[in-house]
Amino acid sequence: MNAFEMYKTVENVIEAEIKELKRKLKSKRVADQGMKGQWEKDLFEISQLRKGVGESKEKFLDRVLPY
Repeated sequence: MNAFEMYKTVENVIEAEIKELKRKLKSKRVADQGMKGQWEKDLFEISQLRKGVGESKEKFLDRVLPY
């Protein structure tokens, strides 16, 4: 697996997790509401991770493809 494939795999995992957390946050189930605060925190943290991975990927591509 090359570096670009690695970044793409990480991005896909992050996007899947964000999608799942958003689905959970929209849930109307009473049992799930107790976890709402934790899911909001997790969503914020994983969104920050996505931002960091995106910036890292851009820097990597700028270094490898300088044109």
